Amino acid sequence: MAAHKIVIADSNANWNSLLEKLEVTGIKAQHATSGHEVVRSVNKGRVDVLVVDTHLSDMSGLSLVSIVRELQPDIKLIMTTRENTPNLESECREQGLVYYAVHPVRSDILFDTILRAVNTLHAPHAVR
Repeated sequence: MAAHKIVIADSNANWNSLLEKLEVTGIKAQHATSGHEVVRSVNKGRVDVLVVDTHLSDMSGLSLVSIVRELQPDIKLIMTTRENTPNLESECREQGLVYYAVHPVRSDILFDTILRAVNTLHAPHAVR
């Protein structure tokens, strides 16, 4: 597998074990606690997959997705939330997500979802 980069943006969850597991597979994985950290990371170089929570310390996940889509339109997106509503899910899915998950999110499911997203980087359609 080529070196891919993913960023997990969540100011509340501890994803250390997931990040380590991704690194073992050869995926460069980074945790960000703010939207601004994610934007800096995308500006530094390609991010293949972004896992983002709907609530970050400095902005909403949906606002971040809009900014990141401007910088890198083909990025694969996985959205997580602690407060699911039909309206929120609809707004998130309109962004062309790979996956939408409600907390608590199992790290093994998120790991598999990230791997599927990495494996479909050149596919034109989202994985569901």
